[in-house]
Amino acid sequence: MAHEQVRPETTGAQGPSLPLWLAVQVLRAGRPVRAAVWRRLPRSRLRTILVGAFMGLSYRAVPRVAARGRSALMPLVRELFEPEIEFTTAPHDPDPGTYRGHEGVVQLFLGWLEMFPDLRLESGDIVEAGDCLVMPTHIHGHGSASGLEGHLHATWVIRVSPRARAARVDEYADHGAALEAAAAAE
Repeated sequence: MAHEQVRPETTGAQGPSLPLWLAVQVLRAGRPVRAAVWRRLPRSRLRTILVGAFMGLSYRAVPRVAARGRSALMPLVRELFEPEIEFTTAPHDPDPGTYRGHEGVVQLFLGWLEMFPDLRLESGDIVEAGDCLVMPTHIHGHGSASGLEGHLHATWVIRVSPRARAARVDEYADHGAALEAAAAAE
C-alpha cells in the first residue's frame, strides 16, 4: 500500500496572527473545495496536500483559539469535525476516553488547556490511507499545577467524511499500530 505524505508546516496561509473570525471565514470558504477534492481525487497527492495541510494547520491553531474560551473554540470545532464526531484518546493520554459530538471535543480541548495553559500541538508527516489521514502529533506544554514541562507523542487516525471533516479520531501511542488501524479501515 502506497502512502502519500505532506509536511503541513510548509503549506497554507493561516498564521497565528490572523484574527479568529477571519480564520473561521477562510475555513468556511474552503469547505466546498476541500470536500470536492476529497471526493473527486481519491488517493492523489493533491488530495493529501490540500486536506492534510488543512487538518495539520487547523489542529495547530486549536490551543490559541481554545485560550479564548468555549465560544471562540466552537466555530473552529464545527469546521473541523462532523456533528457526530467521536474522538477517542489513548490510554496514556492525561484525559483518556471517548468524546462525542462538538461539545465533547470542545470539552477535551479545554481540558488539555486547563492542564497545560501554554499548550502547543504540532503535527508531523501526514500519511493518507484510504479515507483516513494518519497524523503524528506532539502535544506539549507546562503543567498548570507543577510548572513542569510535559510531552505527549501520539498518532491520530482521522477518518475523513465526504465533506472533508473529521468523522472519527482515534489516538494511538504507537505509530505502527495507527498505520495498521488505518490500513484495516480501508
